[in-house]
Amino acid sequence: MRKYINKIFGSVLLLLLVACSEELIVDEVIDNVSSGAVLRNLGEDNDLDIANLNSTYTILLEAQDASNGNLLSEVRVNVGYTDSMEVNIDTVTVTRFRVIPANEFNETSPTTNGLPVTRFTTTLQELLDHVGISSADMEVGDRFAIDFEMELIDGRVFNLDNATNDVTRTGFFSFFNAQFRYGAAIGDPQRLVLDEISISDDNELGILSLGDVDTVFLEFDREDAFVVNPTITQVSSIGAVDGDIGDLTQSEDDPEIYYFLYTAGASGADTISFEISGAETVAGFVMEAQTLKSAYIIDNTAPAGMVGPTQVSTDASRRISNVSIDLLFEPLGTDTVTFEIEAVAPFFDTQTLTRVISQDDEVVNLEFVPQVDGVAIGEGALEFNITTDVGVMQGAGIIDLIGNEASEVINVQLGN
Repeated sequence: MRKYINKIFGSVLLLLLVACSEELIVDEVIDNVSSGAVLRNLGEDNDLDIANLNSTYTILLEAQDASNGNLLSEVRVNVGYTDSMEVNIDTVTVTRFRVIPANEFNETSPTTNGLPVTRFTTTLQELLDHVGISSADMEVGDRFAIDFEMELIDGRVFNLDNATNDVTRTGFFSFFNAQFRYGAAIGDPQRLVLDEISISDDNELGILSLGDVDTVFLEFDREDAFVVNPTITQVSSIGAVDGDIGDLTQSEDDPEIYYFLYTAGASGADTISFEISGAETVAGFVMEAQTLKSAYIIDNTAPAGMVGPTQVSTDASRRISNVSIDLLFEPLGTDTVTFEIEAVAPFFDTQTLTRVISQDDEVVNLEFVPQVDGVAIGEGALEFNITTDVGVMQGAGIIDLIGNEASEVINVQLGN
């Protein structure tokens, strides 16, 4: 009935390919980006309980670099503390807590990656001792800042300070899900707890564009009626505030479940999550503020085409016998598209080519012979423009998974 997303720990990013395709893209990024290493979050369990100093925080980490994790020297764990009354301020600055050597990355990965994995676990008492906070001074909602930094055998270090957004991103478009910093909040089993968030099965991709409406479900750990409804705040990766949150409604079929409608705004490309806070039940259970994992990708940006591999073939008379060009896009939707190829220099007759674009295609190959009145032109440098969908044949142009249409002309220059 619903797709649960707050318990999914990141192995998904830019656009939901099959697992083997995803790993090929991940490897390509790692091979070509100088930053070169990530520490992927495979699963996080925060059971810190204010009433139990032996309660634990655990995270499963997977090391990936250009040599499948073999470049790892060690992972350093740094821990700080943030009082619940402070916002984005470390009450106790992060300092070295533990060092995990490479040989402790020895667990069997639950994924198909075959990369080294370790499980970091610590208790509430150990964390309090490190930051110098007594159990009498901690409060529900206080949180520990847990920073990880990787050192490779060549001495390079990777952490939150030098990680890119592509690496730290969470949610639907995340290949890496490697945030490097995690917040472990102190909880209370006597508090009202938001167990799960889900979105409707009608939106399998989790992508919305301007004006799209989808249902968000909130499942709490008890069915007591609210005397104070929770406050729901949109959290945007780019700071956008143009999305709309509808009224919270209790489900008639399951009183533990509430839902609201979310209407997407006009952001070009955004990741949306929600903060839930301030709820209180008739039995006196109060909810601490909770920021949820990413719920939606907002995509109002038209797919931009890039020129990929090209090849120009000539015949024995030094005339061009074939031009092959790959156009690279983000994953596309299903469509039949007409491409118009128009010469800039030297002149050749304008041609139109039709291609059927399948779901998730990222490469469109075009092949043609530049000719004038049926005669191929001589070899040499070429410059031409490719325009998608010119109205000659059926189709709606190049569209992405949510239906945004490419409108720009792609300029191609081949040769000297």
